[in-house]
Amino acid sequence: MLVNPVYGGRFYALRREGVAPKKRKGESYGKSSSRRRSLEDAIFLSNVVVEKPPLAWDEWLAIQDRLKTNKLQAQRNAKRDYLLRSLIICDTHRRRYHGQPHRGGWHYACPAHYEPGATPCLKLYLPGPELEDKVKAVCREVLGSPDIIEREIHQRAGRVEATLESLQKSLAALDRKQTRNRNTEANLVMERATGEASPEAYERCLALVKAERVWISEEHPRLQAQLETIRQGEATLLGLAQVRETLAAKLDSAANEDWRLVFTALALELHVSERGDIEATLAIPVEQASIVLSSPGVA
Repeated sequence: MLVNPVYGGRFYALRREGVAPKKRKGESYGKSSSRRRSLEDAIFLSNVVVEKPPLAWDEWLAIQDRLKTNKLQAQRNAKRDYLLRSLIICDTHRRRYHGQPHRGGWHYACPAHYEPGATPCLKLYLPGPELEDKVKAVCREVLGSPDIIEREIHQRAGRVEATLESLQKSLAALDRKQTRNRNTEANLVMERATGEASPEAYERCLALVKAERVWISEEHPRLQAQLETIRQGEATLLGLAQVRETLAAKLDSAANEDWRLVFTALALELHVSERGDIEATLAIPVEQASIVLSSPGVA
């Protein structure tokens, strides 16, 4: 159910394809096995309506991202429980650093450094304890200090409120223009039918009306997209405040499991650039935050 897009309101056909089995049983031949195809390779049938899906499409996509994260961070896929496992990405090789023991402790290493023909990493090894302490400090600063988030929320809230009001007024004005445009065209047709307008004047005015209609049809979705972006930003700020309140108690925990909940809520990733710089990226996807907050173990 988690990986079936129909529960997100979309129906895809040809989601599986036949493949040759890795190991044949008996005297089978041909493509007697099958595998799941990616949604990019499947066929989306937009004309098939899914009645009352339990999830919105964005929520379903958020679950797919969470499943990928769970797979990367699953303890069964690792010999040792390194805190930043799967979270450090080498931008040079597009590979994820893995942890390994080193001189009584541990460090993180890029797995592609010694591959034949690979470009050398400027940061082949990253010190484990030191890096983990720095990452925890960043998360504590973001989630543990009310001033940072509240100041950001208040600053953005003022800008958002003003921008929302401006966009809503623009959309209302655009709707009025659209109504006047339709009325103008109807009047032109009437004047042409009664002979009050010459053919030349009619064609000239009708061309202006059509040009304005094209502009309205292009402007309306642009303003709607801006409005949706701002609303998403508002929801993200509220999600950040909620995550901070819910996970604040875990910031003093020493357990890797608690810290991974914090990292997932903040969508934490560490990128090692081609110049060797280490950059931490944080985000608060609202759907992801809601999934994290409803996870078992989140007090």
